Amino acid sequence: MSDIREWKALTTSRDPFPILYRDAVRGLKVPTLLITGEKTLNPLRMIIEELSRVMPAAERVTIPGATHDMWLEEPEACGKATLNFLGRH
Repeated sequence: MSDIREWKALTTSRDPFPILYRDAVRGLKVPTLLITGEKTLNPLRMIIEELSRVMPAAERVTIPGATHDMWLEEPEACGKATLNFLGRH
């Protein structure tokens, strides 16, 4: 039940996963942090890898031992990575 709002949004949206064009991402001029879990599923890992490729200035952090649910599994590590990033930007 804690995820009911997310599921409602995903199941009622006309376009829950809109296309994200590489050129739009490539053109971002803001500091960007890409966080992923070490055990994230391959399709999601491929997205982070492609984002890293088209955004060479983005900082990438991999949380050891975590999956895509890294904020639930390793909240301290995720928080530390985020605070470190924000502290530099």
